[in-house]
Amino acid sequence: MKAKYVLNQAFILQSEIRIKQEQISTMQDSLMNIAASLDKEKVSKTPETSPMERDITQLMQLEEELKAEIAHLAAVEQQIMEIINRIDDVKARAVLSKHYLGFKSWPDIADELDISKKWALNLHTKGMQQIERLLAEQVVPVEMEGSLCGFNQK
Repeated sequence: MKAKYVLNQAFILQSEIRIKQEQISTMQDSLMNIAASLDKEKVSKTPETSPMERDITQLMQLEEELKAEIAHLAAVEQQIMEIINRIDDVKARAVLSKHYLGFKSWPDIADELDISKKWALNLHTKGMQQIERLLAEQVVPVEMEGSLCGFNQK
Protein backbone atom coordinates (compact mmCIF):
# COMPACT_ATOMS: atom_id res chain seq x y z
CA MET A 1 0.00 0.00 0.00
CA LYS A 2 1.76 3.09 -1.30
CA ALA A 3 -0.25 5.58 0.81
CA LYS A 4 0.72 3.94 4.09
CA TYR A 5 4.37 3.86 3.03
CA VAL A 6 4.33 7.56 2.17
CA LEU A 7 2.51 8.60 5.35
CA ASN A 8 4.79 6.51 7.59
CA GLN A 9 7.90 8.41 6.48
CA ALA A 10 7.58 10.95 9.30
CA PHE A 11 7.37 8.16 11.89
CA ILE A 12 10.45 6.46 10.43
CA LEU A 13 12.42 9.72 10.42
CA GLN A 14 11.26 10.53 13.95
CA SER A 15 12.57 7.13 15.10
CA GLU A 16 15.92 7.71 13.41
CA ILE A 17 16.18 11.13 15.04
CA ARG A 18 15.44 9.65 18.46
CA ILE A 19 18.21 7.08 17.98
CA LYS A 20 20.69 9.78 16.93
CA GLN A 21 19.68 11.90 19.96
CA GLU A 22 20.37 8.92 22.23
CA GLN A 23 23.77 8.39 20.58
CA ILE A 24 24.64 12.05 21.12
CA SER A 25 23.52 11.92 24.74
CA THR A 26 25.62 8.80 25.38
CA MET A 27 28.67 10.40 23.75
CA GLN A 28 28.20 13.59 25.77
CA ASP A 29 28.01 11.58 29.01
CA SER A 30 31.10 9.64 28.01
CA LEU A 31 33.01 12.82 27.20
CA MET A 32 32.04 14.34 30.53
CA ASN A 33 33.47 11.31 32.32
CA ILE A 34 36.67 11.48 30.28
CA ALA A 35 37.03 15.21 30.93
CA ALA A 36 36.71 14.65 34.67
CA SER A 37 39.46 12.04 34.66
CA LEU A 38 41.78 14.19 32.51
CA ASP A 39 42.06 16.82 35.23
CA LYS A 40 44.60 14.59 36.98
CA GLU A 41 46.73 13.78 33.90
CA LYS A 42 49.68 15.63 32.48
CA VAL A 43 49.30 17.36 29.13
CA SER A 44 50.94 15.56 26.24
CA LYS A 45 52.74 17.58 23.60
CA THR A 46 52.39 15.03 20.81
CA PRO A 47 50.99 16.22 17.49
CA GLU A 48 48.67 13.20 17.27
CA THR A 49 44.95 13.59 17.67
CA SER A 50 43.85 12.54 21.12
CA PRO A 51 40.97 10.09 21.60
CA MET A 52 38.99 12.87 23.26
CA GLU A 53 39.55 15.18 20.30
CA ARG A 54 38.37 12.43 17.93
CA ASP A 55 35.29 11.86 20.10
CA ILE A 56 34.48 15.58 20.16
CA THR A 57 34.83 15.75 16.37
CA GLN A 58 32.56 12.72 16.00
CA LEU A 59 30.04 14.29 18.39
CA MET A 60 30.02 17.50 16.37
CA GLN A 61 29.45 15.53 13.17
CA LEU A 62 26.55 13.65 14.76
CA GLU A 63 25.02 16.93 15.91
CA GLU A 64 25.24 18.32 12.36
CA GLU A 65 23.64 15.16 10.97
CA LEU A 66 20.88 15.49 13.57
CA LYS A 67 20.17 19.08 12.51
CA ALA A 68 19.93 17.97 8.88
CA GLU A 69 17.60 15.08 9.77
CA ILE A 70 15.35 17.39 11.79
CA ALA A 71 15.14 19.80 8.85
CA HIS A 72 14.33 16.88 6.54
CA LEU A 73 11.65 15.67 8.97
CA ALA A 74 10.02 19.12 8.95
CA ALA A 75 9.94 19.11 5.14
CA VAL A 76 8.49 15.58 5.03
CA GLU A 77 5.85 16.49 7.62
CA GLN A 78 4.86 19.49 5.50
CA GLN A 79 4.54 17.28 2.44
CA ILE A 80 2.48 14.72 4.33
CA MET A 81 0.20 17.48 5.57
CA GLU A 82 -0.27 18.71 2.00
CA ILE A 83 -1.28 15.20 0.93
CA ILE A 84 -3.64 14.74 3.89
CA ASN A 85 -5.23 18.16 3.25
CA ARG A 86 -6.43 16.86 -0.12
CA ILE A 87 -8.82 14.47 1.64
CA ASP A 88 -12.45 15.56 1.30
CA ASP A 89 -13.73 14.29 4.67
CA VAL A 90 -12.70 16.62 7.52
CA LYS A 91 -12.83 13.87 10.17
CA ALA A 92 -10.78 11.52 7.98
CA ARG A 93 -8.20 14.30 7.63
CA ALA A 94 -8.16 14.74 11.40
CA VAL A 95 -7.68 10.99 11.96
CA LEU A 96 -4.83 10.81 9.44
CA SER A 97 -3.14 13.93 10.82
CA LYS A 98 -3.31 12.74 14.40
CA HIS A 99 -2.05 9.27 13.50
CA TYR A 100 0.67 10.02 10.93
CA LEU A 101 1.87 13.41 12.14
CA GLY A 102 0.91 13.30 15.82
CA PHE A 103 1.85 9.61 16.18
CA LYS A 104 -1.26 9.03 18.30
CA SER A 105 -2.81 5.65 19.01
CA TRP A 106 -6.28 4.70 17.76
CA PRO A 107 -7.86 4.88 21.24
CA ASP A 108 -6.35 8.35 21.81
CA ILE A 109 -7.57 9.57 18.42
CA ALA A 110 -11.05 8.20 19.11
CA ASP A 111 -11.15 9.94 22.50
CA GLU A 112 -9.95 13.26 21.10
CA LEU A 113 -12.49 13.22 18.27
CA ASP A 114 -15.26 11.83 20.46
CA ILE A 115 -15.82 8.83 18.20
CA SER A 116 -15.43 5.08 18.62
CA LYS A 117 -12.14 3.37 17.85
CA LYS A 118 -13.92 1.40 15.11
CA TRP A 119 -15.17 4.62 13.50
CA ALA A 120 -11.66 6.11 13.70
CA LEU A 121 -10.36 3.05 11.84
CA ASN A 122 -13.16 3.37 9.27
CA LEU A 123 -12.27 7.02 8.70
CA HIS A 124 -8.61 6.01 8.38
CA THR A 125 -9.51 3.45 5.72
CA LYS A 126 -11.64 6.00 3.86
CA GLY A 127 -8.83 8.56 3.93
CA MET A 128 -6.20 6.05 2.88
CA GLN A 129 -8.31 4.96 -0.09
CA GLN A 130 -8.57 8.55 -1.25
CA ILE A 131 -4.82 9.07 -0.81
CA GLU A 132 -4.17 5.89 -2.81
CA ARG A 133 -6.27 7.32 -5.64
CA LEU A 134 -4.48 10.67 -5.42
CA LEU A 135 -1.07 9.02 -5.53
CA ALA A 136 -2.13 6.76 -8.41
CA GLU A 137 -3.31 9.82 -10.34
CA GLN A 138 -0.16 11.71 -9.27
CA VAL A 139 -2.34 14.58 -8.00
CA VAL A 140 0.38 15.84 -5.71
CA PRO A 141 2.46 19.01 -5.94
CA VAL A 142 5.30 18.69 -8.45
CA GLU A 143 7.94 19.72 -5.91
CA MET A 144 7.00 16.66 -3.84
CA GLU A 145 7.75 14.15 -6.57
CA GLY A 146 10.34 11.69 -5.37
CA SER A 147 10.97 13.53 -2.13
CA LEU A 148 9.00 11.13 0.06
CA CYS A 149 11.40 8.25 -0.43
CA GLY A 150 10.35 7.55 -3.99
CA PHE A 151 6.59 7.43 -3.66
CA ASN A 152 6.37 7.83 -7.46
CA GLN A 153 7.93 4.43 -7.88
CA LYS A 154 5.43 1.66 -8.49
